[in-house]
Amino acid sequence: MIFVGGEEEDTAPQHFYVHPDGWEAFDIFETLRNQWRVLPAMTGVVFQGLDYSAVSATLATYIKKRKKRIRIFDQLRLLEAGALSVLNEQNVSDNAADSR
Repeated sequence: MIFVGGEEEDTAPQHFYVHPDGWEAFDIFETLRNQWRVLPAMTGVVFQGLDYSAVSATLATYIKKRKKRIRIFDQLRLLEAGALSVLNEQNVSDNAADSR
């Protein structure tokens, strides 16, 4: 358990399944985990999405075939969209709890 802001948080690892066809995209997505564009807002921050210059450089470094890079990029955009909805919803929920 970790205490953040005076509250106890569960840090147990969450397990999930990654389909073999999406593993390479997930691996690249995980590599890009600190490459988010974030804007300050009155209620905290708003995640805009991945920094596409970092995405491009990472794809070029790890994947040599152009068609494969395009396929992985499309999969990354799906992962990004899912993550954005969670990250920004979590930000809204955290701020609503803070205002009580």
